[in-house]
Amino acid sequence: MPDPAKIGVSRRTLAKGVAWTVPAAAVVAAAPAYAVSQVPPYALQGWLRVSRNCGWDSNTLIYDSAPGSGTGTDGDPFGLYIKNALPEATASGAVLTITIGNGTVTSVTTLSGNQDWTVTRSGNVITATYTGGWTWQSQMGTDPGAGSLWADGRLRLEITATRSCREVFNLSLRRCVNVDPDGPSYPRPQQNVCFSRSIQL
Repeated sequence: MPDPAKIGVSRRTLAKGVAWTVPAAAVVAAAPAYAVSQVPPYALQGWLRVSRNCGWDSNTLIYDSAPGSGTGTDGDPFGLYIKNALPEATASGAVLTITIGNGTVTSVTTLSGNQDWTVTRSGNVITATYTGGWTWQSQMGTDPGAGSLWADGRLRLEITATRSCREVFNLSLRRCVNVDPDGPSYPRPQQNVCFSRSIQL
């Protein structure tokens, strides 16, 4: 690793907002059962801030679903939600899987403020599972009578890994959730919806 005195920087922080919104190319494949009556189809959506802190004694990635202020590049707020949900819709089994494609993960910890997310690690694969409740809100829906189903908890996670500060991390994020669009007492079945994104940081 280069001497910080020679390059003039001893620590740097990088941050990116990572959209949890389903990519346009995946809309039809992600949830075809909802395509007729939901535009766009149900999916695990929202924004997650990913920050990288790199210095002599640490190289960490921090995932935060509620960083306190601001919005994603599309104007939607940070957090985890399902858009265009009817008030009777239910959600369960939300899982975020993070794969570090290079470097070696040495530790994973939840940070102060983490709520209703349990985290496990197997090698460079980190799995965060949501165990909390969901609250329906009337805003952010585009269908008549629809709103958004919001996860009540917050994910705050720190991953420590080996990687030179001059080298990027290749990250893959996969999101899955079970959605029952009209609740357990109505005919439309629950469906598991998943999709993935990749970023470099």
